[in-house]
Amino acid sequence: MGSLSDLVLYRNGKDSLSQVGISRMKNSTKSFINLVYLCCAIGLAVFILTLLGRLVGAGLAWNMMEDFPFSFKDVLICLELTWLGLPAGLIIWFFYHR
Repeated sequence: MGSLSDLVLYRNGKDSLSQVGISRMKNSTKSFINLVYLCCAIGLAVFILTLLGRLVGAGLAWNMMEDFPFSFKDVLICLELTWLGLPAGLIIWFFYHR
């Protein structure tokens, strides 16, 4: 659907095709910002969920006589999995938001 300015241009009888192209070019930065936000938000959600899952798993496997089985290596694994937010954000943006 077009924006309100596109509808006004069409109603006034002006050349709406060129104006629609210009308005889409103006909104492309907004679309790019939405894409970046979507990828970052999904990456943060993946990080939180994997960190929580690793902590719960370590807590369930914990022998009280030993140290808690959660290390910096587990945090690095969670950080590596945050890169899954990029393709997930691209897929959601491409098929839903656009």
